[in-house]
Amino acid sequence: ICDQMLLGETCSTFSPFCEKLCETFLSADIPLHKLNHPKLRTFLEEETGKLIPDPRTLRRTYVARLVFDHALRILWPDGIRNSNCTVPKNGACDVFSTCITPGRRR
Repeated sequence: ICDQMLLGETCSTFSPFCEKLCETFLSADIPLHKLNHPKLRTFLEEETGKLIPDPRTLRRTYVARLVFDHALRILWPDGIRNSNCTVPKNGACDVFSTCITPGRRR
């Protein structure tokens, strides 16, 4: 689980809670730095029973993945399984160096 981390630390394991938190804030156009507000942080931690990670950790760990997933949904609305391309099964896609194009197998 992605608990509160110091700046410079990264999530060693994937956390669905952290991903959903990041996705929720981004889709509502709420800047992730708002998670540093003491009242909001305290409320979220008390209500969820989870420690809220530093926004920089969320950016580093989840934003690229969410952007990549969103881009795939735009490019292939019927799902990537219906296209003629592949994505690594472990989900370790590097959106900055991996270029997935229809019709091309990696």
